[in-house]
Order: sequence, then structure tokens, then C-alpha cells
Amino acid sequence: LYVGGNFKRASDSSNTDLSVNCVAYWDISNSVWKTLGGTSHRQNGLDGSCNALAIDNSNGRVYVGGDFRKVRDATNSDQSANFVAYWNVFTNTWSRLGASDVSYNNGLNAQCRSLVYDPSKTQLYVGGDFTKVRDSRAVDICANRVAIWNINTSNWNVFGGTDINKNGLDGSCNAMVLDASNSRLYVGGNFKRASDSSNTDLSVNCVAYWDISNSVWKTLGGTSHR
Repeated sequence: LYVGGNFKRASDSSNTDLSVNCVAYWDISNSVWKTLGGTSHRQNGLDGSCNALAIDNSNGRVYVGGDFRKVRDATNSDQSANFVAYWNVFTNTWSRLGASDVSYNNGLNAQCRSLVYDPSKTQLYVGGDFTKVRDSRAVDICANRVAIWNINTSNWNVFGGTDINKNGLDGSCNAMVLDASNSRLYVGGNFKRASDSSNTDLSVNCVAYWDISNSVWKTLGGTSHR
């Protein structure tokens, strides 16, 4: 069981004060806490809170999102990872969502609040407070509070067009739920409008869904704001 939050220590019958730095896992077979990294406080976890977790069982990855800028493991004690990263279960190491060359060519420009992994599309849906994302292309990509990480290409994609007025939401995305059967991603948060290549100003009032098949936003109700 993987657990994230704003904590620094975990305790069980064997470990009375284990440093875990905002993310850890519960070893169900042995009933003990384990770190995502080394046992030293400088060699595991995150340097800020974890707000969301998503599991990719096929690739052995645990995606984490939150209000952090660095991740730590036994190999690298201070690796840049801007608000989102993944833990590789097989290698026991952290990896960035983006380039590994410099600190700013990965992740988001503000905190992540929600994550959903879509195994049929092999992509990760990310929501939060951000307005830009970065990857190995080393350019700012406009992504208004929601974005898509393509696992096969290791690139970010947007919900809509690349124009600043034609993608995403006008306020934070706090929650996401995937309806794979109907190809819908439901989102909730502190927003009033959604934009895509077809709709530049769709009234959605704090909840909407992304039509994955057609790449457009849809309301839960009529199109009028009332």
C-alpha cells in the first residue's frame, strides 16, 4: 500500500521512528513501513507534500504529484523533479517526467493535485494549479491546470490545442476519475470554464469531463452557465 501526504516519520512494531519524507509504502506481508529510497532522511522521498498517487503495474511505476521540487533515493540524494515524478519499483530509483539535463526541463510550473493512469492509452492524466509543462523539447508548453504525460514518447500533451486560449481549465483541477468504458475523464475543482480546439470558452462550473475519443470538453448538464 503506497501512502502520500505531508508527513516525515512512520512507526510500526519494528521501526519506532523511520524517516519517510512525505511518501512511503506499507509492506502488507511483513506489516512494516518501507521507504521509497534509502533509510537516511536525505536518501528517500520528497522535499514537499505528496497530494496524489497513481499506479502503473505493467511498468512497475508509482507516479506521485504534489508540492515538491526534489526527490531522493539511495543513488541521487537531491534530484530535480518539478511537482511530479515516478518511483521505479524494479530499480528502486526516482525518475523525472521530462529531461534529466537541467532542473527546469521537467515537470510542471506549479503544484500537482490529482493523477490518473490510463493503461489502455499508456498515459498519465495530471491536474493541479500549473499553467505550463516541460520535457526534453526544452520549451514551455501551455497546459492550463491539466496535462497528459505520454509514456511511450516521454512527452507532454495538452487537453485541447497548443494555443493558450484553447486548452484546459481557468482554475485549479483538484480531482480526476477515469471512466474507461465510455472514454471519459471526469475532473473537478475550482474552475468555471474549459477550453479546447472547438470550444474556447465553455461554461462548466467546477466539474466537467474530457471526451477522450474526440478530444473535447463536455459539460455535466446544459451548455448555459445556469
